[in-house]
Amino acid sequence: METFAIYLLKVQVVISALYLVYRLCMSREKFFGINRFILLGILFISFLLPLLPDFPGFHLNNLDGFRNRVFSVNPFSGWYGRTGGIGKAASSVQNIPANSGNGHAFFSKISPLSLFLLLNMVVTLILFIRFIVQILRLFRLIRGNKRRLADGILCYEHENEISPFSFFHCLVINRTRYNEELYAQIILHEKEHIRGWHSIDILLSELAYMFLWINPTVNAFRRSVKLNLEYMADEAVLKKGIDRKSYQWNLLHSLFPSPALVNLFNSSKLKNRIAMMNTKKTSVRQLYKYAFILPALFFSYFIIHPLKSRAAAFPEPKIIAEQNFSKLQIAEGYYQGQRNKNSYLLITEKYNQLVITQLWNGKDVFADIRRDLEFTANRNGAVTAPDKAKRFEFITDKAGAVVQLLVSNGDRWDKVDHYQPMIRKDTTLPMSQIKTLEGYYTFQFEQGKDAYIHIGPTENGIVLQQMWDGKEIHFTAQTPLDFLDDTGNFPLKFTKDNNGSVTQVLAFNRDLWNKTNDYKPQVIKTAHLSPDQLKACAGKYKFRFNNDGKDSYIQIRVVENNLVLKQMWDEKELIFVPQSPLEFSGKDNPGFTLKFIKDDTGIVTQVLALDRDLWNRVKE
Repeated sequence: METFAIYLLKVQVVISALYLVYRLCMSREKFFGINRFILLGILFISFLLPLLPDFPGFHLNNLDGFRNRVFSVNPFSGWYGRTGGIGKAASSVQNIPANSGNGHAFFSKISPLSLFLLLNMVVTLILFIRFIVQILRLFRLIRGNKRRLADGILCYEHENEISPFSFFHCLVINRTRYNEELYAQIILHEKEHIRGWHSIDILLSELAYMFLWINPTVNAFRRSVKLNLEYMADEAVLKKGIDRKSYQWNLLHSLFPSPALVNLFNSSKLKNRIAMMNTKKTSVRQLYKYAFILPALFFSYFIIHPLKSRAAAFPEPKIIAEQNFSKLQIAEGYYQGQRNKNSYLLITEKYNQLVITQLWNGKDVFADIRRDLEFTANRNGAVTAPDKAKRFEFITDKAGAVVQLLVSNGDRWDKVDHYQPMIRKDTTLPMSQIKTLEGYYTFQFEQGKDAYIHIGPTENGIVLQQMWDGKEIHFTAQTPLDFLDDTGNFPLKFTKDNNGSVTQVLAFNRDLWNKTNDYKPQVIKTAHLSPDQLKACAGKYKFRFNNDGKDSYIQIRVVENNLVLKQMWDEKELIFVPQSPLEFSGKDNPGFTLKFIKDDTGIVTQVLALDRDLWNRVKE
């Protein structure tokens, strides 16, 4: 979906650039036939250029000055790390799941590109419906009148107050309103439209406008197409020996309302048409102006194709090692999760990057090589700082073949020869059978700390609720004791005892949860603190997750009677409610605790998060 949105944006860029050159250099020249060819060429090239591949073996890495100038005005520079071109779906970087019991509780958010495409398609649908209605009205107007042959043209005569027009091979006219001289001029004018198949140009420009309506340049392009066709017809009439002043006078005195999508004898651009008729014939020497379309085409190509300027997006070249295609290619293939055998990755090389595709949802993660077989996730076209970016390391056997992928979050993925997706066998169970699964289940992710889930019945299966954050995951029955979530990646297998009672559930083929009757909801006792007590905890804190010399930061501020913690590395904000002057719990996740620590002078200098990570306050 996002791929098509980016494609449309690239089309917008190309058609705007090429039309600007036409408008500045060619629109005033009287080479109307060439102008028609140029306008149709702009239309086709705009839709085809984003689909063309990059030139093999040609790189701008040795032309830094030119590359940087192109990159500085490139509207797609922020997306080059996110899309490998038209062939792959573009997406923001998605974390590879930790394959833990709660890994599937988070839902992907709709991206701005998807919202743009949705809005664009809604308006396109409305414009398409209007287009169909206009076509139907034209056919009804044409077929509802008598027909006769005049100078080789099919004329449909009516008695309505409508300007004469042509549509493909048909001329529609109110014969009674025009004298013989004017009628003859109309026939000559419309014959040029009909014989030149000018209606095709109009329909093509209208179809382009349906998809690119948001761009005002496209509306101007559409008007230019119609105006140039009128120039061609006017020129053909005058070449027949018709007096120019008489013809212009007749144009001014034949103004009536007219339908859309047609070639008009008296279009709304009469001022331009009359001015063009009174202009001297363009000298052949002016043909050089048409050569300007070539550099515009060249420039457009480098704007929309990431390979030509992608390297300029990386501000820290020291992080990126010399890239070697062989190292990328040996990593290609399918990988299966060790802890969740239903999870698969597909790794491919594209544009000198690794594309890690999560096969359960189609999301792509793009990674750049750091050294040898180590890679770093690329976010928004720029390499994230080493302590924040997800890392991928490939493990090889003695022969040098890749056998495993190690992710920085601890996940291991084994390279496999084939992708074996789980085959769904959705079935419906009676409610009485589903209710036997209902209840609370407990599991210890960390020793001494119980986690709880609740499983309840739904119309089509069961719903699992994570009690620590309230997230819900829906499952559909595959057998009376086997269930699968909507993504097909999260299996549940229930176990019965000798009495036929459900006692356990196995999640991800790994985590065994025991059914329990001892669950007691955690009650958060909220304390009311004074503004001074809350402000004492506010400030900036730092912590080092890894031993690589890089600090991470959080910012804590006061909002009403709560504290808001902002993670500086991803801008995520969490709300904490006070339980005591120095102890706070997460509003949406009570298990996430903050405990502030004072020094001997009574000033808060540290905060302990999750009873594990000790953050030091930064003096500001």
